[in-house]
Amino acid sequence: MTIFHMQTGSGGGGEPRDVVGGRLEKASATSLEWQPYHHNCIGLYDGSNWVVVTPSSTPSLANSANDIDSAALAINYNYDIYAEYSSLTALNLVAKKWTNDTIRSVTPARWEGVLCYDNSTTAGKKRRWLGTIRMLSSSGAKFEDTENIRYISNYYNRIRKILSGNNSTSSWTYGTASWREFNNGSGQTKGYVVFCSAQSLDVSLYATVQVHTSSCYVGVGVDGSISGAAVGYTSGGLGYFMISTHNATYPYSVGIGYHYLSQHEYGQQYQSGKYAVDALQQSSTNKVWTLIEA
Repeated sequence: MTIFHMQTGSGGGGEPRDVVGGRLEKASATSLEWQPYHHNCIGLYDGSNWVVVTPSSTPSLANSANDIDSAALAINYNYDIYAEYSSLTALNLVAKKWTNDTIRSVTPARWEGVLCYDNSTTAGKKRRWLGTIRMLSSSGAKFEDTENIRYISNYYNRIRKILSGNNSTSSWTYGTASWREFNNGSGQTKGYVVFCSAQSLDVSLYATVQVHTSSCYVGVGVDGSISGAAVGYTSGGLGYFMISTHNATYPYSVGIGYHYLSQHEYGQQYQSGKYAVDALQQSSTNKVWTLIEA
């Protein structure tokens, strides 16, 4: 689901290189497209000058295509996507594979103020950087952009989208003084994302906790790590259950590349016995989520 409005506007300007009217979008699991947002025009370097290209058909990249290095698009890898000049009415979408989840093999360089593949070769200057994607592993390499999996990150004309995860298990118990994913990962759906540039996130966690003669914490995990204070704490008393709902937000600074959000729990037993456990009462009552710019 897409909400709110454009964050970064690049609808036009005084120079051809200032014109960026579209954005990368998933057309299907097997096709990535450069689609109009303000319009479908874009400023590209033709080898001698900056010109405005108006594609006569929708530029696309198939999941079966090869990357810049003539290799097939690989599952679970990030790729930078470039608009490569072809003519005044056509451009090619080309992909450059990253080294790993968080490190680029080639960092876009500025040519006359615009981020391109490089600023030292004619071929590199003709490729304008548009953003970053990650190929989903689903019966081969696929494109994806859903609330749980945000694998398209635009540099231009960003819009705000929800990234979220939850646990589908109805309920479970946990009474160990150690952090782990909700229900030890069983039933857990994380929020997966790739960022073309660093972002500051406000990550929220909503969870309902029931405790008896014990206490527990629930927390937000970014890339599997609990950072800073726990989101919520509940302590029970002897002889009765304490039910508490936690709804809190914590700020995170997240770098480029692949990341994920998850829900975590920490249980404490103050006495042994039948009721000395913590129970997270779940189903639709738990969620970790944030807004991203993509």
